[in-house]
Amino acid sequence: MGYQEYAHRGNYPVPGANFSQGNVGSNPNIPLAEYTHRDTYRFVTVPVRLGYVLGRPVGRLSYGVVAGADADFYVGGKSPDASGTVKAWRMGSSPYRSLSLALSAGLDLRYRLGPHLELLAQPTATYFLTSLPQPISGLPQRHLLGGSALFGLSYGL
Repeated sequence: MGYQEYAHRGNYPVPGANFSQGNVGSNPNIPLAEYTHRDTYRFVTVPVRLGYVLGRPVGRLSYGVVAGADADFYVGGKSPDASGTVKAWRMGSSPYRSLSLALSAGLDLRYRLGPHLELLAQPTATYFLTSLPQPISGLPQRHLLGGSALFGLSYGL
């Protein structure tokens, strides 16, 4: 299991802005009233990964690839709703899917410290196959893309 947080900086129209100067959409000289917001989305993840070692170890260093799928459970975040008003969302009360499916791929780098102990680094890219907003939410479809890195110790039996 794991925890991931995705963030996106976006420009959104100001809710209730007064555009009384005429047809704003057809005149490029009149700026649209908008604000910038950093959307956040938090997930509890259940990753399933397969790794493959490439080549022979070079001294104490070995390397390979890792790929798999994640079940991502939305637990909350902060983003604008369909009207542009920023809201703090919680699990169950948001316009976002409670469960999403993502694919991940990355590298697997290991440094052997002893007969069974290795330092581990796994930089990984993740792409959501399912769109985050539910189709009935009125929000534009969004497929998250992110990067992460796992660092730790690996003990082989």
